[in-house]
Amino acid sequence: MSVPPRFRSVNSDEREFRSVLGPTGNKLQRKPPGMKLEKPMMEKTIIDSKDEKAKKPTTPASPRTTLKQCSSLCSSILRKNSASMTASYSSDASSSCESSPLSVASSSSCKKVVRRSGSVSSTRKLSVGKEEEKVSGDCFADGRKRCAWITPKADPCYVAFHDEEWGVPVHDDKKLFELLCLSGALAELSWTDILSRRHILREVFMDFDPVAVAELNDKKLTAPGTAAISLLSEVKIRSILDNSRHVRKIIAECGSLKKYMWNFVNNKPTQSQFRYQRQVPVKTSKAEFISKDLVRRGFRSVSPTVIYSFMQAAGLTNDHLIGCFRYQDCCGEKRRNRERQEMAAETASGSNRSISNSPLIENSDSNQILVPEVSSRLFSFFEPHTLLFLNFESLHILRLISLKKSWKNFFSYLGPGFLVSIAYIDPGNFETDLQSGAQYKYELLWIILVASCAALVIQSLAANLGVVTGKHLAEHCRAEYSKFPNFMLWVVAEIAVVACDIPEVIGTAFALNMLFNIPVWIGVLLTGLSTLILLALQQYGIRKLEFLIAFLVFTIALCFFVELHYSKPDPKEVLYGLFVPQLKGNGATGLAISLLGAMVMPHNLFLHSALVLSRKIPRSVTGIKEACRYYLIESGLALMVAFLINVSVISVSGAVCNASDLSPEDRASCQDLDLNKASFLLRNVVGKWSSKLFAIALLASGQSSTITGTYAGQYVMQGFLDLRLEPWLRNFLTRCLAIIPSLIVALIGGSAGAGKLIIIASMILSFELPFALVPLLKFTSSKTKMGSHANSLVISSVTWIIGGLIMGINIYYLVSSFIKLLLHSHMNLVAIVFLGVLGFSGIATYLAAISYLVLRKNRESSSTHFLDFSNSQTEETLPREDIANMQLPNRVAVIGDLN
Repeated sequence: MSVPPRFRSVNSDEREFRSVLGPTGNKLQRKPPGMKLEKPMMEKTIIDSKDEKAKKPTTPASPRTTLKQCSSLCSSILRKNSASMTASYSSDASSSCESSPLSVASSSSCKKVVRRSGSVSSTRKLSVGKEEEKVSGDCFADGRKRCAWITPKADPCYVAFHDEEWGVPVHDDKKLFELLCLSGALAELSWTDILSRRHILREVFMDFDPVAVAELNDKKLTAPGTAAISLLSEVKIRSILDNSRHVRKIIAECGSLKKYMWNFVNNKPTQSQFRYQRQVPVKTSKAEFISKDLVRRGFRSVSPTVIYSFMQAAGLTNDHLIGCFRYQDCCGEKRRNRERQEMAAETASGSNRSISNSPLIENSDSNQILVPEVSSRLFSFFEPHTLLFLNFESLHILRLISLKKSWKNFFSYLGPGFLVSIAYIDPGNFETDLQSGAQYKYELLWIILVASCAALVIQSLAANLGVVTGKHLAEHCRAEYSKFPNFMLWVVAEIAVVACDIPEVIGTAFALNMLFNIPVWIGVLLTGLSTLILLALQQYGIRKLEFLIAFLVFTIALCFFVELHYSKPDPKEVLYGLFVPQLKGNGATGLAISLLGAMVMPHNLFLHSALVLSRKIPRSVTGIKEACRYYLIESGLALMVAFLINVSVISVSGAVCNASDLSPEDRASCQDLDLNKASFLLRNVVGKWSSKLFAIALLASGQSSTITGTYAGQYVMQGFLDLRLEPWLRNFLTRCLAIIPSLIVALIGGSAGAGKLIIIASMILSFELPFALVPLLKFTSSKTKMGSHANSLVISSVTWIIGGLIMGINIYYLVSSFIKLLLHSHMNLVAIVFLGVLGFSGIATYLAAISYLVLRKNRESSSTHFLDFSNSQTEETLPREDIANMQLPNRVAVIGDLN
């Protein structure tokens, strides 16, 4: 049902002209508007006149040709054309006003044909004007206006297809497969031919049941004399059979062809707003992406043009012209308008106030005001471009309704930020907080403040990247970098996920030790069973999991807030530690880096940019900005809770371990404080149950962090490698890699060694942060990827300063610690030189890799964002099904590149 526009569409930069598809398929090539009359036609006209020899053309524009002769020649041509047009209109007046599919006649032209005289240029101008008409239909018997390519002389089955099927969303696998096959046949037949023979095609291809078609024999169908070979070529028949087998595989993978196809448009048709026939494209970037995915799966005869014709016919996109009566039916605009009117009526009746729609100002009351609606959010449920007369009481009620709607929208976006915030209160954070407070009291609180502010800015950028582009950070990296850099970034991201899982393993082992007196190394082995917990939780859905984790977060927070009340730290010292930066000694620098790595984790950037794709977001500038704002508020709330918990842990540890009335046993615990000895800090709150309750909180924190780490690992693997694993398998692989170093350290160093391993893991996260942070900053600052939502100059400057400070601290500590190691080493000179060359080579490689990411220019070829930045509030492009569902189905289609 495609149409042949001849001019580039103004709606998109990527759309092309449709040169072959239309009411007659590939058979008819139309003459461009305004084309000059060809020489043979002129000769025929002149020969038909009385004086053939005198008017037979020789050389045009002879110097002796007079103006009168030219005028006579033009008048003769126009009289001849007018006579032929009059005869044509007279013969078909009962059924049609006009036979051309690209021009529209008024109702008066059905009764009377007006002769026109004038120059050829004026006729050409009139012809071009006709082609600008939006719809045809004034001369249809039913009086309905249809798309311009449906003419009164069109085949009835073609008109019925337009009126009843074309553009209607199809959710049946057989019907989808049928329309895909018929669209592929447009290369050989026109829509009219296909529709007239569709009953035969259905009989030959088993009603287009893909499972049944896949069992048909190629040789029998393509044998000479068969019905199939008389309708389609052998190539098309074989492509239909091959495609049916691939459709069967898609059904086995995704459950249905409907789920696979509609996933590309997020289960909602794309609503076009074309006024003219020339604006309808031959293909779009979405069609190109679907075509590429189908070709990758082995499909044939699925070019982007064929796929876009299929999308039009199957209702994945509504390309009816807006003047066509089918446009409103397919996009459901009437239903939405009716809902708005009902909502307005309910609002008026509920408030016992009248809302007058009178068009006259004189009819309104003196206490009413005139409110023009111009895309106002407050009056968004009323009919656009109307004038509403509202009294002040009604206006106040509408404000309350708008406020209630805003809160409802905010709660619909709630979840990803709190899920990500689990990483800020995991066992790794507890360990670094406890040691910071025990060794340096309140001196490192400013690190928590700086890290929380940096985390808020960075996490909001990660959320914005997913909201605007529809792809998470790992997918952008795969699209941006070549194979080797992409592979190395994946390796670094996987190391970060494993390093994040090490504190969870050790924290869970400590919790089992406190609860059941199990040795730490045995507890490390038992943490592998946490995959069973993940399997039990994943069936409840990601939303319920988010609420469960939020409950655990607030439970842990409550315990430490109450303990903070009992410990009574000095407020002046706490405020001084929060706002006055200080680092006393190399040990303080190491703990500061650990705190920073425990707060701003690289895997959280991948996780947050993916989790936001599980929400419904309108594809409009207003909808995108609203979503970004809500995610910023949610991240701020979640990080505020995490910040207060971390501050309370450091304050409690600093106040208790530096108190003068400590018992010898507690003082010994404070000298080498770790998670296994920290339960005495809660003794004032829960008494003798402090050990058990702290162990339960630690176990819950470890398990919730394990779940978020598993999903981060899934998104990392899917984004970088396009490889998807079941959650339990992904968790098992990550946990095995984390158990190996934890088990070795627990066997050799015991509980104290395991605590130090948590600090080292947090430092590793800090060192790996630039490899996720730099791509994020470059992507969110790119106009190509983010469009008008790219970072402003201020945001870019602040984020790059934050990233530079983090990288500078890491490099300073790395170099200073390595030099100190070499200077105080007891090894011989050769070993020291060898170790120095090896170490400084590694540092140089680290700096070179960061420099490559910073200095490399982003690709400017095609943007990866897919949102249509219009003002429409009726369409939603998210959620991504592969993100919204906790399990990532194998090879589920991902939203592709769009404009």
